[in-house]
Amino acid sequence: MKTKRRIMVVAGAFLAMALIATAFAFAGKPNALRGTPTARMHAAQSSAVDVAAKDDDAEAKDEQDADEDANLTATITPEQAVAAALAVHPGTATTVELENEDGKAVYGVCIDAKDGNKYDVKVDANSGEVLKSESADEDNE
Repeated sequence: MKTKRRIMVVAGAFLAMALIATAFAFAGKPNALRGTPTARMHAAQSSAVDVAAKDDDAEAKDEQDADEDANLTATITPEQAVAAALAVHPGTATTVELENEDGKAVYGVCIDAKDGNKYDVKVDANSGEVLKSESADEDNE
């Protein structure tokens, strides 16, 4: 009889230590790891919904930017924009693109200038005025 009692006491002590160890293990965990499996599942689903919402917002912004770029109108031709840019930096135009800068239609003209530098020149797509000129070499440094 004493042997059974000893076994019960040892088993009870072992069970108590296991419960205490489990309590300490979960004490430092975030709330998402505590509680019932259902509570943990809701926390995981909430995080997944937040990520999906952020992805949807980014896609909507990309579509909006594409729509704004598609709605750009220019009254001068790309050739006229190149001519305006080359008047500032003589050389060879390598690319010309219609761009949206702060809601304004501009041509971005890349030039390999005769002075050996590369320039990115912004030309107003409606007036043909050169808005700014930056050394493309400085952008890469």
